[in-house]
Amino acid sequence: MPSSLSSPTDFDKVASFHQPIAPNGLYWTAPVPEDGVSISKDGRTMTVTVRNYTVIDQPKFPKPGPTNRASLDFTIRWTAIGEVVNYSQPIARYRLMFRHARCQISYTARVPALGLVITSDPIETSDSVFAMMGTEANGSFY
Repeated sequence: MPSSLSSPTDFDKVASFHQPIAPNGLYWTAPVPEDGVSISKDGRTMTVTVRNYTVIDQPKFPKPGPTNRASLDFTIRWTAIGEVVNYSQPIARYRLMFRHARCQISYTARVPALGLVITSDPIETSDSVFAMMGTEANGSFY
């Protein structure tokens, strides 16, 4: 967070990033290039790296307000820890197999029109409260 901001709520007054709504109406979901995903040989670590992802900076979102083109670079890394947990609800046709995980992230956001660059601390200093890695099956895939 830039040093001129005293709290996370101040950050939202300066920048709020979201992606454009796709022509088909899809929102909050985006394709990741195949070369942006890597999985360790033992399957316990997955890393997603995206560079120069176009977003909109709209500080008053969801209220109307000024918008600027922006871009994000980010890396997210999940590392499985602990034993496999199996959860199943046959009546609801839902099954989940997962391990608890540690999740870490680093990012850089750029808003060229404002000369704004926001960079997180290094990924090694990041940690999560809760994360999991696994597979799920539901509905006709159960």
